[in-house]
Amino acid sequence: MSIDYHEMPDGVHGWQNQPVVILLAGNSKYAVDVYKPAYFYSRVAGRWIEIPTGFKSDLLTIPWWVRWMISPSGPGRAEAVLHDWLVDPTTRPDWVDSKLALAIFEEGLILSVISKKRRRALVWGVRIGGPRF
Repeated sequence: MSIDYHEMPDGVHGWQNQPVVILLAGNSKYAVDVYKPAYFYSRVAGRWIEIPTGFKSDLLTIPWWVRWMISPSGPGRAEAVLHDWLVDPTTRPDWVDSKLALAIFEEGLILSVISKKRRRALVWGVRIGGPRF
């Protein structure tokens, strides 16, 4: 099945508001704190997803030996926060599983016009090292 990412319900698809984040200092395991709520419409899930204010994300959890190729603070940050919200055990909606979370993450990367090479690397990384539930 082919999805046309330019057709939007009510004229909206993808990010309505991207997450506005504050960088966290110190030894916290989290890199950012969501400062303003974000809204993403996913055609894959067929619903709006809200990332509330106060959600903390580590952005991209990338092994040190791959960071030369993919910076955790580069393009794809918003999608990383979205994926983290979908897989975090304390915030995970009951309708999502790890495969759907990965599909929504990839959908977000496509809509954000991330380069195909970077998108493949990010999706591969989540597929190999991401959470399973």
